[in-house]
Amino acid sequence: MKALFCLLLLPLAAFAQSWVINPDHSELLFKVSYLGQSEVTGRFHRFQGRLDFSSDQTPKGLSLIIEASSIDTGNRTRDGHLRQNNFLKAQAFPQIIFSAAGLTQTSVGKIRADGLLNLRGVKRPVSLEFNLGTTVKDTWGHATRFVTF
Repeated sequence: MKALFCLLLLPLAAFAQSWVINPDHSELLFKVSYLGQSEVTGRFHRFQGRLDFSSDQTPKGLSLIIEASSIDTGNRTRDGHLRQNNFLKAQAFPQIIFSAAGLTQTSVGKIRADGLLNLRGVKRPVSLEFNLGTTVKDTWGHATRFVTF
């Protein structure tokens, strides 16, 4: 994939050391080049993740798990093809997993996560950069944070 974009809302309990993705307010979108002439966009509907913090609230770990079969490009035929052996091999490898232990702040609010992406049973090093927003209170008074990859 050329680019992978996520918008995640992470609820924060007071003094919590880990935040989890709120699936009701999150989406995992992607855009890939098609034959160098066009782009295909899509999303994964089922995913989960966690962002871990050290005691001083510095981000220290990230994990994302994506259900490969939940891919949706808006075209059933293409989605079926993407789930098959030429692409995701979703039946044999149902999850796409990214895990990083070693996050680096590159500038204010910007973090780089260097980790391993496990796709189709192959692990490769990948760096994800993301923006970590400030804590805000939602409509119900819960502390939340937005993270954009």
